[in-house]
Amino acid sequence: MPSFRGHIYVIADQIPNWLNISKSQSQLRVISTKEIIDNKYLPTFNSHAIEANLHKIPHLKEFYLYFNDDYILGRPVSIEDFFLHGRCPVIYGDDRLTSNTNVTLNIHKKAMLNTNFLLDNFSSDTNTNVNKSDRRFLPHAPHPLRKSIAEEVWFSKFAEVHREQSSHRFRDMHDVHPAYFTSRYMIEQANVCVEQRRMKSACPPDGKDFCNQ
Repeated sequence: MPSFRGHIYVIADQIPNWLNISKSQSQLRVISTKEIIDNKYLPTFNSHAIEANLHKIPHLKEFYLYFNDDYILGRPVSIEDFFLHGRCPVIYGDDRLTSNTNVTLNIHKKAMLNTNFLLDNFSSDTNTNVNKSDRRFLPHAPHPLRKSIAEEVWFSKFAEVHREQSSHRFRDMHDVHPAYFTSRYMIEQANVCVEQRRMKSACPPDGKDFCNQ
């Protein structure tokens, strides 16, 4: 990814003997969960709890990509694949609607529905006009995110949800899905560009939205 600049952060509490970070000239930085999650919630084995605290990584830039540990880039990519004009997060849509999900299937999909419930209440409380029936799964792919939006979600709008999520040491049926939560929040607040099936990128038409600033 030659157009990307910055550091690669790996969240882990163990460092293999062969990896000498102090002598490494790479951009790799290993971040302990102790640096981003309150000690009273540690140790944690819940990826949902870790994901909800990624924005607390020291020196994290405003625009960042979140990768799971099982991702690989199979071909060259550019900044425009993830941030239109270098600043507007591009959210790739999935064909599957979350509203069609059977809640008994697994804890991952239950987290999606928990997220939808919170977003429904938020949109009602703020009188936001949202097409709730068109919420789709995120593909298993890198997620472009904004630090300020994550802080707004977890510190300002849903602080109690953040505290409860962080306290779950293992995945819980009451978890929300952090990447989906933040991405849907950005979509419904018109702070992203939505790309359906990787065919076309488009910002919301409102001239005041983030993409057109």
